[in-house]
Amino acid sequence: MNPNQLTYSNSVPDDIDFNISAALAAAPAEDSPVAAVFGAAFDAISNPDYPYLAVTSKISLDAVADYSYIGSVTDGFQTVTFSTNMEKVPPDGINNWGVPPYTEDPNKPATLYSGYSATTTTWTLSRPARTFGIELMPNAFGTWTYEVDFYTGDLLVGSITRTIIVPGPPLGPSSQGARLFAAFTNDIGFDRIVIKSLSGNTLGFLVGQIRYQSCVKLCNAVIGDTAEKGATVPVTCCVSVPGFEVISVSNDIKATILSTCCEVQEGVVCPVIGPVAGIKTASAKIFAQLQIPVTLRSGGGGCLPIVIPYTCTTSAVFTIENVFISGEIKNCRVIGVTDVAGTDFHVVPPKPDTPNCCIAGNVSLSAKVSACVMTNCIEVSKC
Repeated sequence: MNPNQLTYSNSVPDDIDFNISAALAAAPAEDSPVAAVFGAAFDAISNPDYPYLAVTSKISLDAVADYSYIGSVTDGFQTVTFSTNMEKVPPDGINNWGVPPYTEDPNKPATLYSGYSATTTTWTLSRPARTFGIELMPNAFGTWTYEVDFYTGDLLVGSITRTIIVPGPPLGPSSQGARLFAAFTNDIGFDRIVIKSLSGNTLGFLVGQIRYQSCVKLCNAVIGDTAEKGATVPVTCCVSVPGFEVISVSNDIKATILSTCCEVQEGVVCPVIGPVAGIKTASAKIFAQLQIPVTLRSGGGGCLPIVIPYTCTTSAVFTIENVFISGEIKNCRVIGVTDVAGTDFHVVPPKPDTPNCCIAGNVSLSAKVSACVMTNCIEVSKC
């Protein structure tokens, strides 16, 4: 194969016989993107015009070594991870990319190459993006059809299908070359795209000008924000006093706090939509020793029964989920515990010929938690 019949000339494999004449013989379809909407509002963006460029941030490839193979790219805020490694190709390593209005820049950009046998790949975003777009060009000359699917979690929000004619200028006319696959949603945002060739093997494809607009809510930090939230756990406590059994139990429970911690995790799981990337959640854990008042009675043994008060002691762990949910959470800590209460405590029925020595019920506990949490939320494209 003539290397000049490829977009990325260094990619020509010796063991592939590619019918360029047959590929060039196919008539191109209408160039406008064909959008299929499956979920929330989904709008395809035809060309990288000013509104698209103004509201999005570009992930630069400048820091990536030329001709290196990488598994992800990042700008420090958004990270895009590839299902298979891609090769960074500098601008002078590709031919005939394209020109505005179909591409962002009249000059050839740095690109990522999929490898000559790739027909599909999945890109995963670390933060959901309300707008996401790439410029794409098949590697071999001809007329090809590509599709990019945009997902939110497992939901396919929409798809864009475009026919691309290679080469673009200067060898081909200005109307040919790379095309934009970009979309906007007013819902949660895209967190994954799948790029696939509908024309079979095009000796791989090249992607450039990766752009996004985040839909994460970022906010102004407020030091010392506090919240109070609680948790309820089941508790069982057993008494080991020879000759005595439990005859009653009180809900008037006291707690000695042994230790506390506040953990911050990336990502929050919403009941309706599932995991949401780009948001942090803080959860508290309280390790407590519980003192539960009970009344014991002796078994007699020839004497009058003896009834005495007693304290049943046991330990419990209270996990309080999602005390804070925000774009950023720092210095999270438990500053106090309040409102320890027992409910539904009862004497556990004994086994045959066994004294009543255990009680069971539920204990509720509330805790005050402080953190530096981002509040006064506004939607921005980038932190």
